[in-house]
Amino acid sequence: MQLNILTSLRHDWTVAEIARRYGIEKQRLRRLMMERLDMILLENLPARYEAWLALGDPGGAVERRLGEELLTRYVPLLDSPSMRYIVSEAKRSIANGLSEERAVASAIEKVREVLSA
Repeated sequence: MQLNILTSLRHDWTVAEIARRYGIEKQRLRRLMMERLDMILLENLPARYEAWLALGDPGGAVERRLGEELLTRYVPLLDSPSMRYIVSEAKRSIANGLSEERAVASAIEKVREVLSA
């Protein structure tokens, strides 16, 4: 049932967008979603993703680029403390002179690692 939901047209597009954003294989992300999200979240996945696109991460540019609220609130695949730590590390790297692009890329790699654990 979960796989049927995630392979429908709108859901498949949403999964593909999130997978592309974090550099994760679509099949792997589907499996994570089936393991970590309940049926209600899965059914509402496209609406939740679109809501995040419109409203999410009011905290700042780094939070938005990393999708802090996307992964902790809208599509809760990570716990808040882990994501806050990743965001704070990215901000600390930027404060220490690393470009925002490189800091965000490194943080996205950490997100991938946490999701894979």
